[in-house]
Amino acid sequence: MKTIKEKIKNAKRVNIDKSIISFVSTSEKERLQIEYYFDKESKRVFAEIVFGDLAQGPPGYAHGGAIAAVLDETMGIASWMNNLKVLTTELKTLYHKAVKLNTKVYAEAWIKSLTEEELIFASRLTDENEEITFASATAKFAVLDNEKWLSIGIDTSGFIREDFIEK
Repeated sequence: MKTIKEKIKNAKRVNIDKSIISFVSTSEKERLQIEYYFDKESKRVFAEIVFGDLAQGPPGYAHGGAIAAVLDETMGIASWMNNLKVLTTELKTLYHKAVKLNTKVYAEAWIKSLTEEELIFASRLTDENEEITFASATAKFAVLDNEKWLSIGIDTSGFIREDFIEK
């Protein structure tokens, strides 16, 4: 079985700079360093993350809110990369082990359930060998068409998933 680090090697890097800038995936290296990758075959998004000193919760460890935000954004990117324009309606995060600051960890997000009634994604934050799970999350998403996005002031009509993937 491939490790998450090996899975990333087969995935394409997602260039988040071409999207709406997120408070999670900015260039503020002291807070978060994050690189996203999309594997078209498995429809999964992977990420390499380092929680910097400005993401501190307990001394020396990542803040739970920062961890939840990364898992939520990873699931959101996975949905958009699968051409599902969504908003999170419910997020459940479980914390299993503290994440040391300035240590590389990995995230993975995937479609758990997709029906006409609801879309559910799952994600997890692990070490590179997937022996330690630091946190896991599930989220329900509302899939919005362009008209509904416009009603809340966001124009998604020009969004093309392929624009995000580095060649």
